[in-house]
Parts: sequence; C-alpha cells; structure tokens
Amino acid sequence: MFAAVHRDRLLAAVACVLLACGGPGPESNSAPDEDCNLVGCSDVVTAEIDVPVVSAHLLTGTRLEVCRNGSCAHSTLRLESNDLLLCRGAGGGAYAGCDPRVEISPSSVRIQVQYRPAFDEPLLDGDEFTVRILDASASITIAERSGTVASYETSYPNGPTCGPECKQGTF
Repeated sequence: MFAAVHRDRLLAAVACVLLACGGPGPESNSAPDEDCNLVGCSDVVTAEIDVPVVSAHLLTGTRLEVCRNGSCAHSTLRLESNDLLLCRGAGGGAYAGCDPRVEISPSSVRIQVQYRPAFDEPLLDGDEFTVRILDASASITIAERSGTVASYETSYPNGPTCGPECKQGTF
C-alpha cells in the first residue's frame, strides 16, 4: 500500500510537469519575471567653482554652501594634502559635498561640487542653484557661482522596469 501511494504521487508529479500544471503553456504571452539587480544610484547635481586663493591651504575651515531654489545645505572644507579636499556635511536633509580631488593653479583652486537632495525632495527641471565658498564665520563670500539645470538626465542602473530611477544634472 505504501509503495502504491508513492507511485501515485510520483505519477501525478510527472503528469503535472508534462502538462505544465499551474504555469503558462507554450502559447502563453506571459513574460518570465525579470531578473533585477540591486545596483543603487542617487540623484546628484554637480558643478565646478573656482576659488581664488593665494594658498590652497587657506581653504581649511571655509564653508561650502549649495542652495537649491533658496534652500541651502552646508559643508566645512579641509585641505588634507596639496590635492585632497575633505567636505564634512551636516547630517540629515540635503547634502552639499565635493569630489576630494582638486585642481590647483597659481591663482585658484577648482572644486567639483556635489549636491544630493533629501530623500523626499525630487529634482525638478528648472531647479536654480547657487554655490558659495564662505569664510569660516560664513559672513564673507570668497567665491560664488549660480546656474539652472534646464533638464535632468534620468538613468536606470538595473533597467527601466526594476528601479531605482536616478536623476543627474550639471550647471
């Protein structure tokens, strides 16, 4: 009796596989589940600003301010070596930062600025930005640059059906 029950279950399983029980048949238009990767990305806006300084070391202690449509994020700058700049941003909300590599000329330092919006603040075409380098007390503007991102480039690192959707812009 035990062998007969197992034989019946085995035959039922084989019949189910042969008949594709519970799944689409060969004539079905159903697409298989897409294999989505877990590659992440984030919204980011980049800009360059040239800071006129006699010595690049004078950047240490200055303040980076990036404003988007009037709302600002800040970081404190610190030059670690002749060509390595650290940006220490405040936690929470939007992020103002920089690429650690800088270009130094005899009269200025070129900084690659990065802005990342807060999680619940989507980037919108036409966003207006102002980047400032301020002294340590934030009372004197050392350098300033403004611009508009007319339209953002959208990317889908895992394909358009898997997400995430990320926007990048430059001004």
